[in-house]
Amino acid sequence: MSSEPRKRYTVHHAQLPTVDGTQTCYLVLDEGLPAIDINKALIVKDKEYSRPPSTDRYHLCIFLNYLDDAGVEYLDATMEQIYQFLVHIYSFENVSYGTLKKYIDVIGRLYQTMAIIGKSLDSSLYVPIKGCKPKVIRDKHKEPLTKVWYLKSLFKPKKNMAWQTYTKWYIYEQVNAIAEELPLVHRCIFLCTVYLGYRCSSALSIKMSGIDLRQKHIQPTHSKTGQLHTSLMPDELVLLIRSYIENERSRNPGNSSEWLFLNNRGEQMTYGSYYSALKRAAEKVRKKHPELELGSVHTHAGRSTFAASLRSYQLRERRLGRETLSDEDFCILMDWTSLQCLKNYDLATRIQEVSPLLEGFYRDHKQILTETNAIFRQTKQ
Repeated sequence: MSSEPRKRYTVHHAQLPTVDGTQTCYLVLDEGLPAIDINKALIVKDKEYSRPPSTDRYHLCIFLNYLDDAGVEYLDATMEQIYQFLVHIYSFENVSYGTLKKYIDVIGRLYQTMAIIGKSLDSSLYVPIKGCKPKVIRDKHKEPLTKVWYLKSLFKPKKNMAWQTYTKWYIYEQVNAIAEELPLVHRCIFLCTVYLGYRCSSALSIKMSGIDLRQKHIQPTHSKTGQLHTSLMPDELVLLIRSYIENERSRNPGNSSEWLFLNNRGEQMTYGSYYSALKRAAEKVRKKHPELELGSVHTHAGRSTFAASLRSYQLRERRLGRETLSDEDFCILMDWTSLQCLKNYDLATRIQEVSPLLEGFYRDHKQILTETNAIFRQTKQ
């Protein structure tokens, strides 16, 4: 349980031959082999440094592995997906704005290079010129080819910016409110993240063969670590998925598809389609229920809600002396490979273990304070 999952993109120290001998550099590897196009975007910039930089490589690998976990190739990434990555590291990983700008710089350099060498990118990345098609040739020194660098302005710290209020995990009322605003298929996906702790990519990978409504069992075909396990569904989710299969999916043009969750065209539901629906639902909730104080939403918030709730339940049962999940069980359910991941949630749930210990302290607070003052007086003497 202690080993970290193997990542597709890694950084490797290397010596490259030059006319003057060799040059020390750091290469990005894709499945252990140098990623030629990606390294083109990095090595050219190395000439500006007296020592070979490595930080930008690691930043880029984190971004590339984030996309890979979501099942997205970097050449197919949209501006929305790049933005969501930045939101994730800014809000969940708590990087500073200065560090975030470094991420944007190296990601922008990557896509600038891809555009220059003629790689086909998603149209949302290109900077349009009035009267021209999205993809055009221009002076790269005067104007960037892609919009990635423009993202810096969106994250620049300002007072009273709505995006700064980000939902780490949901409260019960927020879950119900969001679910009510989602179409049935998206509601099923949303509650798979909340009730089962699935990553969005895992929920979208579920096949018809991977669900047993009678036994209340469900299993995705994809996980970040590659370790698949069968989950037990609560009755509410079983009824909801049964309703979706019988009343909506059966009329879908792709009802013979192997995938459980389908879009209106009968194809496997995509991350982008689900996330768009989630954002629309959240916007409706903010207007109808301002008292819920729902911030900006992210697909990972449902999974975080499951983890926080499960950890709270586990700690409560331990305090009461009841048999409950082990930390190893917790990691299996969350598809983690290390207990280190638990620390992120213990920072928020630790108060539940501490609170019972404080009750005696507050009950005898007056006496303890009197005794403490007496000790201080003796010390001064």
